[in-house]
Amino acid sequence: MLRVFVTNFSEYIKENLVGEWVSLPCDSSFLNQQIRKVLSSDDSAEVFITDWEWDDKTIFEIHEHDNLQQLNAKLFKIKGQTAYQQEAIAFLISEGLCDSGDLNDCIDKSYDVVIHRDKTMADIAKDRVTDLIGMAEVDTVKNFL
Repeated sequence: MLRVFVTNFSEYIKENLVGEWVSLPCDSSFLNQQIRKVLSSDDSAEVFITDWEWDDKTIFEIHEHDNLQQLNAKLFKIKGQTAYQQEAIAFLISEGLCDSGDLNDCIDKSYDVVIHRDKTMADIAKDRVTDLIGMAEVDTVKNFL
């Protein structure tokens, strides 16, 4: 779903790039193991994200200092949703209709989202009118526009 490059902060300050790519979501013990591996070169306890790649589509923004365990937990929740719901959640977050920090709210709202692929608003309006009054009247309505 998401790959992040976890970087040792103190080594980065010294202009050494010490880090690992980690695919999320993953088992929390594996994540902790990867963090320890990145930190093995010194006694620092600080890592940050220097790069990231969404596998399919961007669901929400990633920030350098996001908490990795919290990010992992969010991605487990999202992975448990259908592809359609994931797309709806991404839409809601991108439009500012829900906050990625309150994922439960985003999931709840995702059930109310209808995604119309490859259609204009005119196509959607025509479909709705057709559903409501039938095809013969659509041409009549169109003539008034």
